[in-house]
Amino acid sequence: MLLEHLIFKNGPKPEAPPLEIAPGRVTIFVGPNNGGKSSALRDITNEFVFNQAHDQHVVSEVRVANITRERAEQKISKFRVPEVGETPERRIFMRRNMGRQEVNEQYLLDNLLNQFNQRPRDQNYNWQYISQHLLSMFALNLTGESRLGLVNQSQAQRLIDPAQTTIAALFQDDALRHALSDIIYDSFQMHLVIDATDMGSFAYALSETRPPAEIERAFTAEAIEFFRNSHALSASSDGTKAFVGVLSEVIAGDVEVLIIDEPEAFLHPGLAYTLGRQIWLKSVQTSSFSLRRTARIS
Repeated sequence: MLLEHLIFKNGPKPEAPPLEIAPGRVTIFVGPNNGGKSSALRDITNEFVFNQAHDQHVVSEVRVANITRERAEQKISKFRVPEVGETPERRIFMRRNMGRQEVNEQYLLDNLLNQFNQRPRDQNYNWQYISQHLLSMFALNLTGESRLGLVNQSQAQRLIDPAQTTIAALFQDDALRHALSDIIYDSFQMHLVIDATDMGSFAYALSETRPPAEIERAFTAEAIEFFRNSHALSASSDGTKAFVGVLSEVIAGDVEVLIIDEPEAFLHPGLAYTLGRQIWLKSVQTSSFSLRRTARIS
């Protein structure tokens, strides 16, 4: 498990010692409004993305497991973009929703990773650099405010580059796209497709019929007519957009720690149940190398 242990600042009762938990594959935070659940999720995210300890509000300590060099190299290889004149001190990464980054890979793997794996960890070393350029690759936080934006039209990209958005990753991967479309069909009796006929962007759409394999990523007259008759997801209800957006990250987000604040937001009970079931199935199906752990509130 990548996320080993959480220590909260307070206990379940005023007189109780600080609460400590070892998160499982799926961890659910339940409590009253303004009880600190969203703050706890932000504190966990902070460890992976920013690592600014003074900003922790509810969770006093987030223990992340050691990461082997092999595991780190396997992860960053998915984002590395070959470039003329590159050196180990200057690699170019293309990250989902983060764009182009210049990273000192040698410093990251030979120096910071070794220090990160030492116990106890030295709190004075460059935590922010390893969080920004390595740990953040393993985690994703879906807030209540951001989930509707997950299905927005996305700028197209060169398909030979690492996918910069989840919709681009789905466009490139037939198996993932079909798996997601099957779940959407079971829920809405509509097939989820990705419309690239704008030529400059990717956009989700819904169709009464499943596109033939030979036109799904084509620009033939038949393909253009198919997408002309589809329905833009942007015109759907907030519930449909939220469901597709969160589920797309569950299916294709490629992270080990998935943090979802209010996963049931905008969803009627049937869709909330389906989403919860898919989150659990994904956590069970993935190997110990890629456990998907979801923290949520109800």
